[in-house]
Amino acid sequence: MSASLYLFGIISLVIIGLIIASSRFKVHPFILLLFASLIVGIATGMPLLKILETLQKGFGDLIGYIGLVVV
Repeated sequence: MSASLYLFGIISLVIIGLIIASSRFKVHPFILLLFASLIVGIATGMPLLKILETLQKGFGDLIGYIGLVVV
């Protein structure tokens, strides 16, 4: 299986899981997106520390941007 097809399959399954968990089990979307990013990172073979650093940087950048918009 090619790498791009594997990645497409992982992302497709995660999106389906997001939709089901959000609509059927009423889980908060923020928590689902955090878990989804962890799952995709682990499934693609990223080291766990790199996944956590990426999440931290992305979340920090987002909060910084939102703070600028609010001010």
